[in-house]
Amino acid sequence: MSGPGLITYHLTLTTLSPVHIGTGRENVLSPVSDYIIEKVSRQPVCIFIDVEKLQETISSDKIYAEEYVKEVGKVLNGKTQFDLRAFIQRTLKKKVETFQTRCLPIYGKLDAKIQLHPHITSAGKAYIPGSSIKGAVRTALLYQYFTHTEEGKKQVEELIGHLNQYAQNQLKRRELERSKELSEKEKREQRRKLDKERSELEEKIDQALDEQNLFGRLSRDTSNDARFLRFSDTEAIEDRFLAIREVERKNIHNFKKREIPQFCEVIERGSITSFTISVEPRLQHQSLSFLNQPDFEALAKCINGFSQDCIEVELSELESSPNKSELLGVIAFYQSLRSQIQNAFEKRMPLAILRIGRHKTYFDNSLGLVLFKQSREAFEILRMIKGIGRNPRTKKITEGQFPITRSFANNLAMGWISISTDADLATKIASYIFSEKLSAIPSGISAQPTQPPNTVRAVIVDDQSKPPKVKILEGEYAEKEVQMPGVNLAGLELKNGSEVFVKLELSRDKKRLEKATYKAKAK
Repeated sequence: MSGPGLITYHLTLTTLSPVHIGTGRENVLSPVSDYIIEKVSRQPVCIFIDVEKLQETISSDKIYAEEYVKEVGKVLNGKTQFDLRAFIQRTLKKKVETFQTRCLPIYGKLDAKIQLHPHITSAGKAYIPGSSIKGAVRTALLYQYFTHTEEGKKQVEELIGHLNQYAQNQLKRRELERSKELSEKEKREQRRKLDKERSELEEKIDQALDEQNLFGRLSRDTSNDARFLRFSDTEAIEDRFLAIREVERKNIHNFKKREIPQFCEVIERGSITSFTISVEPRLQHQSLSFLNQPDFEALAKCINGFSQDCIEVELSELESSPNKSELLGVIAFYQSLRSQIQNAFEKRMPLAILRIGRHKTYFDNSLGLVLFKQSREAFEILRMIKGIGRNPRTKKITEGQFPITRSFANNLAMGWISISTDADLATKIASYIFSEKLSAIPSGISAQPTQPPNTVRAVIVDDQSKPPKVKILEGEYAEKEVQMPGVNLAGLELKNGSEVFVKLELSRDKKRLEKATYKAKAK
């Protein structure tokens, strides 16, 4: 549903570290059909293959099909010896370019037989789904509720009480089994009582820190506040901002313990795109009522509060690592993020820093941090109950510091982005986080605005009309005037004469310019 009361934020998204978002299923690309690895001017590259076209060619000739099955079946030491390039050139008598769809650089140890984890795409183009951003924002909203409201704090205290009761229940159970004074009948009766109590406590623990505490139940009878928050997908990411990176899972307390690395298609850091957040101002919960007003800074403050606490915990863990000397680059990156968030707080910037996608830590991706900061003892009980941090081999809960493993793409932390209503600010944040100084943005610094993809420059010519009107300044529709709906000019400090970047929206037959969608300031 949309209407005149809909609040829409047009946001610039900047990737501050490599981002990988999978396809929602265990989908990996295989070297026997999906890609070819080679070197171009000493740079390892991945050539993606049009699988359907390849299969059609192979199926067109029985000899091709038989040869393909024969070659794929050649296995040595558990790995296929099949060479897709050689098969295309020698058997199919074709050039690789016949089946090539795109080509991306590879960063990491070169292995022609690796499996690749592709980034999610639409119509063959990578993008960041709105659902990924929404999930991170909802976690931040819940975190604020449980840490900054009396109602939320009370629920956390109740959870701690349940966890302590659970621990006592388990202690009583162990003492019961060691008892030599009770008869077997008495033991059975007490076991039954303790098991019933444990079951009831587990149910209460499961219901604690649930998002329904804030957003409500999704049913026909009650409104769920989450349905009033809408996040669009981002604009498509150009291939020049994509790469294949080796992602290693490292034990930060023992670098000798390493898992088999994955190779993932990622959006490289420094990529800039855009998307929208729309709020239908009907949110009912008191702790969400601030979203009913057009104030992105308030939402950014909430997001940054959660990210700041995650970063503080991460820095504490990294700096206490015996391998700290090998983590200095990652530590400097997190210190920079922390500085930017503090800067945003102090200067009330319309900027939020958050983490999305795969390869986050447990705390980035859950509400466990709420309990961890309140009571370490209660958090350890929760870990025991839920099996959080269970060793996949021994099936035992790892003791001591948690989590102890991190995913790094060539020593870069994964998944950090910034979002802002100010495109200039988004550009500055990226440039300073990537700089060697890694300092907060000094006041008075200016930068040339970065033009979002698939946009043109326009100028506002009527800021009083509803919607306001702009005149297109470049491209096929230069000099034409068109409406620019869904934007709050006053909130963005825009008026007649202000230049903006807009995305042109055409009629279904592509013959008529219907409207322009605001994306960023141009000056």
